[in-house]
Amino acid sequence: KAYQRLKVSQGNHLAAGILTEKDPGESRLNDFVIGYILAKDFGPIRSIVLGDYIVETGQGIALWRGFDFLKGAEVVLPVKRKGRGLVPYVSSDENAFLRGVATHFAWNDFSLIGFYSRKSMSATLDTSGNVSSVYTAGYFRTSTEREKRDNVFETALGFNGSYRVSHNSKIGLTGYTTRYSRDFAL
Repeated sequence: KAYQRLKVSQGNHLAAGILTEKDPGESRLNDFVIGYILAKDFGPIRSIVLGDYIVETGQGIALWRGFDFLKGAEVVLPVKRKGRGLVPYVSSDENAFLRGVATHFAWNDFSLIGFYSRKSMSATLDTSGNVSSVYTAGYFRTSTEREKRDNVFETALGFNGSYRVSHNSKIGLTGYTTRYSRDFAL
């Protein structure tokens, strides 16, 4: 197994990160590569990300990673989530991210995140070339596993707009569309 991650920043306005990862048994040295370039705090532009990122907005119904709940003694409080908005992504999970460009604008109590993503996915295809299952394990050691690699493209376009009503309250709207290069027959 090989895992390398590098994060660098120049002052408070520029940052970049890259991660390479190879699982045991995989033949390619650069089996998984991910990275980003971040520019932030330029007038109303809170941040621009080129490369890999996630969008955490609202309570996570539309866009969020699925494993960010907290544990604790409080019964209801961990269910309420506070999204971080647009976040550069440099983690070894090979599925839970977007790849492309995203921008976060903020002025007064208004906030707008817009994003475009196009990334490859791994899937099992049926005899008609349709996706019968999405492959999320991330292991590509055997010829059967390698046949699943990067054979579907996902394109996503979306936004999140919000308005801060008070110190502790926001109202917002999220919308996005996703298209795939192959039909799904799950």
